[in-house]
Amino acid sequence: MVNVVGDSQDYRIKSPQLVLMLLCVICVCVSGYTYGQSPAATKPSDVRLVIDISGSMKKNDPKNLRRPALDMLVQLLPEGSNAGIWTFGQYVNMLVPHQPVTAAWGSQASAAASEIKSIAQFTNIGAALEKAAYDHKKLSGEDNVYQTHVILLTDGMVDIDRDNALNEKERQRIVDKVLPMYQQAGITLHTIALSDNADKNLLNKLALGTDGKVATAKNAEELMGVFLQVFNQAVPLESIPFDGDRFAVDSSIEEFTALIFRQKNAKSTMIVSPDGDQYTKDTTNARVNWYHTDQYDLITIKQPLEGEWQVSADVAPQSRVTVVSDLSVVVRSMPTNIPVNEVVQTSLVLREENKTIKRPEFLELLTITANVTSSMGNDWSQTLSSSDETSKAPSDGVYSATFNQFSEQGDYTINFLVEGKTFNRQYTHQLSVRNLFVVNTEKTKINGIATFSISVSAQSPTIDLTKTKVTSVITFPSGKANAVNFNGQQDDDTWMLEVAAEENGDYIVDIRVNSVDDEGVREKIILDSLILSPNEDDIFNITPSEPSLTEDEPLISEPTKQFEPTPVAETETEEIKDASSEEEAIPETQVDYSQYILYGIIALINIIIVAVGYIVYRKLFKSVPAELEDEEGEDKEDVFAEPPMDEMAVDELLDDEIAEKTAVDKPAPEPVPASSNDADNAMAAALLDAEDADDDIPDFSLDDFSPDSIDDDELGEELDLDEDEKK
Repeated sequence: MVNVVGDSQDYRIKSPQLVLMLLCVICVCVSGYTYGQSPAATKPSDVRLVIDISGSMKKNDPKNLRRPALDMLVQLLPEGSNAGIWTFGQYVNMLVPHQPVTAAWGSQASAAASEIKSIAQFTNIGAALEKAAYDHKKLSGEDNVYQTHVILLTDGMVDIDRDNALNEKERQRIVDKVLPMYQQAGITLHTIALSDNADKNLLNKLALGTDGKVATAKNAEELMGVFLQVFNQAVPLESIPFDGDRFAVDSSIEEFTALIFRQKNAKSTMIVSPDGDQYTKDTTNARVNWYHTDQYDLITIKQPLEGEWQVSADVAPQSRVTVVSDLSVVVRSMPTNIPVNEVVQTSLVLREENKTIKRPEFLELLTITANVTSSMGNDWSQTLSSSDETSKAPSDGVYSATFNQFSEQGDYTINFLVEGKTFNRQYTHQLSVRNLFVVNTEKTKINGIATFSISVSAQSPTIDLTKTKVTSVITFPSGKANAVNFNGQQDDDTWMLEVAAEENGDYIVDIRVNSVDDEGVREKIILDSLILSPNEDDIFNITPSEPSLTEDEPLISEPTKQFEPTPVAETETEEIKDASSEEEAIPETQVDYSQYILYGIIALINIIIVAVGYIVYRKLFKSVPAELEDEEGEDKEDVFAEPPMDEMAVDELLDDEIAEKTAVDKPAPEPVPASSNDADNAMAAALLDAEDADDDIPDFSLDDFSPDSIDDDELGEELDLDEDEKK
């Protein structure tokens, strides 16, 4: 109820419940909007190909299979996108100008790709990446209408000179200068390694630092398939379901492009239209463009006949049919790389002529499913909408989906399938799930003694490298166990340890990471236990334990599963005991940081809204007429009054500070070589050293806010003012 008294405009709300109700409604609206965001309009792609032509490519790509793989990407690039091709060795050459993709550009690029040779002397990766991002200052602006992707193919290391010191300096420059330049410009860098000699640590760092795809072709024969995987990430295209034999075309499709890979020694491909017309590579038709190679056929047909089309061929994997249509499925952007147990949230809409479809009579006829498959053979399915009467279409046309199946490291594919009465559409996205840290080991002989170099590398750009510590316990063949810290950092994100095998027998190395991310969240992670054998070439891992969290971190329950997983056989793994004696059990669930942050932001917004409402509430009730005060009670205390400062437990705070200072001044215990039964004690000593190193943040005391810090005169004046106000 609102009262208006004369010209004074005395607005008084006699119903505080109404204020709270309005605030709750606002909070709910804010929360709902955050979760069900509509996908942004898809930007056309700007693809820049950077190809290594150094002399080593003669060995790793003797048949020059880069040519057909590159030519395939040229043919797949849609009109309306931008593209350019650079080659590099000692110097960088713009092979094909960076321009909008047209038929003329495609012909020029195909001809240039056929001329690629391996003739260069060095491998100047840094200069090539800089040339490909020549306009990086313009890309970060809001007026940039393209999503820029750089695809780098190389088989070697950074090699600009015969002096290794100069090469190392250049490599570090790429990390310190070139990578931040790409990040600031919003360029996604995808890397493809074409040999085991490639600097995979550098390529991983460049790709993961820009959320690009990391790919490896074990040999040149795999290059075309790897190129296509990377291309799909850089240029996501809408497709229709294709089972290898037939596909359905609806009236909204303006053209389709069928990429048909053939098995070896397979017959020629033929496509049959709904009315029985047959098309082959020899067909002459103004509406048909047929590109044939010895590995695949790329067929584009404009204004195709509505109905079911058939494909007569020995179809190989990765074949697909993409479409250009006024009716499209748009999915909110998802990451390419995520850590284990990350939760991915996204949303989907249907658009007709670039406008979101909200008509319930149309949406209620749709069946929308989301499928997740992993490289380990697991499969999950979720129904977002069903055409039966039990499903209600969202009023804003936005379908939300949450995926939480990423508990294992590997590659995953998310596939959305939209089925209507007269049309079908699908959208596919691939992502890689990675452990936060990866262990690599190399074995060498130094003065006849086997020496193992162990490296631990961070695989997430969110890791705070300056605060993260890596420790280990080495158990010798004799049974003695020593705690050893990994020394320093190489390339800023790698910790190194060398173990000289001076005793005969196997060495066991237990590794633990005290990880800290950019937001200060700490996590204790147990990595694989290594068995090092100086007498054999084999280095193998014991089954790792699940990561454990620090004791002071709150644990949250596992999020409600959105999928019904198909039953799979479970294998029992041997648990490795936590090196810290204080932690006896390792929790099976991990904190869902992304969802935690999201809910934290929502809660913060709600708190701000409530605080503003409270201030308004106080203002409205500050001047209440005397007769209202009589009705409500003259001597009613202010429920919001703060306790006086002299009631603070200052003595208790001082005692806590004294105890804390005593604990800090106490010298840390030195690790003592232990027997085989003392491995846990050794790890605990190492962890104590690592944690003490982190305690460099200055403490503050609440004594700074005690009553003694307030001037007596000022306090008296404030008390007098309070008395006057009461009068």
